[in-house]
Amino acid sequence: MTKTIYYRMRASKNNKGDWIADQQGAWQYLSVNEGKGKRPEWLKIAEKQAADGGRGFQFRLRNGAWSEPVYRTIAAAREAANADTKKTPAQTSIAAGIVGGLAIQIDRYLSEIQANKSHKTYLAYANSLALFQESCRKSDVADVNRSDILNFKLYLTNRKLDDGEKMSARACFNNFLNVSVFFKWAGRSFISMGIKKSDWFHKPEREPEAYTEEEMNALFKAADDNERLILKSFLNSGFRSGELAHLTYGDIDSQYSIWKVRPKTLALSDGRREWKPKTQESQREVAVHPGLTKKIMARKKALGASDDDLIFANREGNPDNHLLRIVKRVAKKARLTGRVDDHKFRSTAITLWLQAGHTVPDVMRWVGHVDPKTILRYAEKVNLRRDETRKRITKTFDAFASMGD
Repeated sequence: MTKTIYYRMRASKNNKGDWIADQQGAWQYLSVNEGKGKRPEWLKIAEKQAADGGRGFQFRLRNGAWSEPVYRTIAAAREAANADTKKTPAQTSIAAGIVGGLAIQIDRYLSEIQANKSHKTYLAYANSLALFQESCRKSDVADVNRSDILNFKLYLTNRKLDDGEKMSARACFNNFLNVSVFFKWAGRSFISMGIKKSDWFHKPEREPEAYTEEEMNALFKAADDNERLILKSFLNSGFRSGELAHLTYGDIDSQYSIWKVRPKTLALSDGRREWKPKTQESQREVAVHPGLTKKIMARKKALGASDDDLIFANREGNPDNHLLRIVKRVAKKARLTGRVDDHKFRSTAITLWLQAGHTVPDVMRWVGHVDPKTILRYAEKVNLRRDETRKRITKTFDAFASMGD
């Protein structure tokens, strides 16, 4: 019979992605099968290094805290974890892999998210679950009930951010949704807890908003050469900020001027790192104006860059995760008012493609959407602003226009 235990140790991953015991590393949550022949090689090495180098292992207590003391070997930690709980108070006894332990389940879930989703998605779920743990003092998944979920809703509603403002309606909805996904994964769906439709936050839909031609002209004029290249890349590709930040020269087919969003291994200043798009559907190809691709390739040649190099790297050679700041900086120079951000370029690309007569399924593929509702909202707005559409709608009432005048 295979037994899985849960513990944490000071560890980090090497360039190959293998776990190693590391006295300077952060405490990492790890789980491992303890069945015969199931223990991985890295754990055997970690145990030896823990014994030789003074590293340690800890288990979760029933109250959710980590065990004290820090055990010098996993054997000692395992012995403590298998202590007879009948002779030890439940609130202090150490238990390996307590089924339903809230903190343990959250750790396991986040480990899966980190392994299978983008880093941005992982951070979003980690933040949402941290907020839930702040609002809920239950230590076991099985003990969480509707009252705890409603308390979490109230906590989100009243929580103030660093600037003193309350959390936006969309942020409240997203955090509530993320927590519901976790509980479904843990076998405790919101429905099984008695959560009603009326208990949910209302999901606010952002009004489709695109830059006007005058606004884009002002932005491009105010930008320097590098800033202009970034803004036009956002506009022409419809890429998300993270997709553009991780774009490499090898992602561009210069012959056909096609830009690709795909998983890749990045050669960064601090080693090699895996990156993957937000979702499976986000992997796609987009035809981009050849004039822009030509400028990108000229940049590659001028810098002597390789296919593996990032196009818009920061000073350290890593993905620039602050492209929004560049957009904001240019907008300030252009003295634009109203909403100005990187995602608005994506909205503009969608709007322009629809105005040009491209179909909703085509546009969905180009921006990596699976739900047509979002694109249809753009299409509805675009159609209503066409002269022929408005004429067809208003012509219905021509016979009544002068009645009674």
